[in-house]
Amino acid sequence: VHGYKGKGIDMSNIRNAIILKYPNARVYVCRNVQNLSPQEANEGIPTLGKILAKEIKAEIRRISRLNTLGKISMVGHSLGGLIIRAALKHIICVDKCKKTTRR
Repeated sequence: VHGYKGKGIDMSNIRNAIILKYPNARVYVCRNVQNLSPQEANEGIPTLGKILAKEIKAEIRRISRLNTLGKISMVGHSLGGLIIRAALKHIICVDKCKKTTRR
C-alpha cells in the first residue's frame, strides 16, 4: 500500500524486487485503495483500512479456492503502513470469529 496521494505504480519497484528475490511468491498489489478519488482518499485511516480489509479478504477467499494459502506479508510505504494496521484489526476479527463459531 502506497503513501498519501500515491499511485499503484509507486509500489511497482518493490513488487519487482520481491518477485526477483522470491520467484515463487504471489505478489498482489491492492487496487481499491489505490484507485480512490481524492475525496475518498481523505476519508481517514479507519475508513481506508476497512476498504483494504475488504479487498484482502476477497483476495484470500479467491486464492484459498485455488490452492493452499501460506504466509501473508504486507508492505506499506508511509501512510500505507498505517492503513495496513487499520485493516488488520478487521481481518483478525473475522478469523477469531470464525474459530469461535466452529466450537
